Amino acid sequence: LRRMPSAVLGFLLGLGVIARADAVAPPPPGPPNIATAHWLDQYPMAQCLDGSPGLYYLRKATSAVNSTKWVIHIQGGGWCSTNESCQSRSLSRLGSSKREYNNNDTMDLNNIDGCNNNRWCGALMVNDPAINPLAYDWNAAFLYYCDGASWTGNVADPVDGLYFRGWHNMQAAVTDLLTTGGLDSASVVLIGGDSAGGLATFFHIDYMREQIQAKSPQARVLGQPDSGFWPDGEGFASTFRGFFAMQNSTAGLNAECVAANPGNLSKCLFPQYFAQMIETPLFPLQSIYDPLQKSSDRDGHGEWILSTMNATILSNPKNGGWVHSCERHCGAELLTIDGVQYPEAVERFFFTPDGRPPSQRLWLQDAPYPCTSCCNDGGAADLLTNEA
Repeated sequence: LRRMPSAVLGFLLGLGVIARADAVAPPPPGPPNIATAHWLDQYPMAQCLDGSPGLYYLRKATSAVNSTKWVIHIQGGGWCSTNESCQSRSLSRLGSSKREYNNNDTMDLNNIDGCNNNRWCGALMVNDPAINPLAYDWNAAFLYYCDGASWTGNVADPVDGLYFRGWHNMQAAVTDLLTTGGLDSASVVLIGGDSAGGLATFFHIDYMREQIQAKSPQARVLGQPDSGFWPDGEGFASTFRGFFAMQNSTAGLNAECVAANPGNLSKCLFPQYFAQMIETPLFPLQSIYDPLQKSSDRDGHGEWILSTMNATILSNPKNGGWVHSCERHCGAELLTIDGVQYPEAVERFFFTPDGRPPSQRLWLQDAPYPCTSCCNDGGAADLLTNEA
């Protein structure tokens, strides 16, 4: 491990974390992985920026033994924080569910538009057992992102023709999955999202777990935000505060954080201030050198990420993590750390025999910047993106 605050170093060494960088070839494409579209027309408040209905895609489990197990992915794709940027976004698939933006009756979840096949949208939805031995035959739901504010918008009436309804889209999608999709009988639900969807996972995981367990009390739920630990500093912080003010986002934020910060509600946009309040177990995927999140002091940012995630997430024994040194935004599920890839790490962490505590909670790949060998899945170049 490189130099970092001694308390953090001691904690990580106590977990027995040793990173490896085993080179592997990129996987071949899997078989068709077809999900069916569900437009949320029957929920009048669930609307994209342009007023078209909210949308999700659902692929039912392909084996009876895993028919009560679920993977839910919350799509990412940046934000809009001004009238001009939201107007522009409303004329794209990140602001509209209209068919003209390639929103069809079916979607191959191995070839998701804007997701570099599936890698930016969660390898746990891939239906190839060679890549995803854990969940290849589970139910898979893809929540379509079209509000520009990480599913937090809560404005009753349109503003200059724009509908800020992301929080209603989230509620409608969860309600519909519970009432018509079979989520009400779930036994296991893994919920994640990438980038803006990773932030949304931090925002909404407790709400989603509460709704699921109200129908299926025995369900075990795990939150898996990918590249969602956005810092309050350089970069996107002003964008966050912009969409918060524009879209009346308070109702979509962590309720405990909102109650604790009545004079500065915008703090609740940043996981560094509220991740410790989340009650649902978490297993985040996070680069310490995310190209869209790191500051000009790259190594200092890496130390900050490790220290802050330790204080807010990793020090809690109910949580784990997949933290790496590849300079990448999203799509780290097929890296190799400690000899395994992400699906196997989730299985080792969350599915222990007889409910015993896991032997390992954190998979850490910690190296000085830059670490090209850390991007050991053979896909570093084509996984970098300028979108969030």
